[in-house]
Amino acid sequence: MMIAGHAATFAGVYFSCLFTVISFLFFNPALFSPMHPDKVVENSTPWMQPDKPVELLFFILSVATIANFSVGSFISIVTAYASKVNQTKDKAVPLETHI
Repeated sequence: MMIAGHAATFAGVYFSCLFTVISFLFFNPALFSPMHPDKVVENSTPWMQPDKPVELLFFILSVATIANFSVGSFISIVTAYASKVNQTKDKAVPLETHI
């Protein structure tokens, strides 16, 4: 169950990054050209205002990757152990026979 949970987590990270790049290209076609920082993020701190939209895309992708992987892994680990019926009498499953 943990292997399937982590596989779903990797698929979720992949699709969220893919949809982020596609939507970013749709909303900002001039991705690699310089842009005025006030147009990218309004009312933000000076350290977050990028010179190019690529920096903003990198920031969004890194946050999406870290957050999705953290939450997905945590949920798959917790549900793998919390969904067992009798945790004291269950035997460990050998992975060699199921792979």
